[in-house]
Amino acid sequence: MPNTEVDRLLQLAREIDAFITDLAGNKYTAADPRTKLIADGLKNGHTPFALPFGDLFNNPNGPWVATIRAALYGPDLNKALADGQSKIQAGLDAAN
Repeated sequence: MPNTEVDRLLQLAREIDAFITDLAGNKYTAADPRTKLIADGLKNGHTPFALPFGDLFNNPNGPWVATIRAALYGPDLNKALADGQSKIQAGLDAAN
């Protein structure tokens, strides 16, 4: 039976699934030891999640943008970063 476009796509999907579900033990990571080192580290990692992330970091009027503006254009970098950190932390704490 000839290899159709659908067959090729299905094979690619299986390879991608293998890559996603077994990051450390596949032909892609075997080809480059650096990627295996990173993939092995991912087994123990996690992605932090914060409900107010959008309000804190993506909102153009939020504390992250205000912190960056104050740090770049304000008179005191350290104060801008400390104030920004406390406002961001307060936003995170309020969500818990």
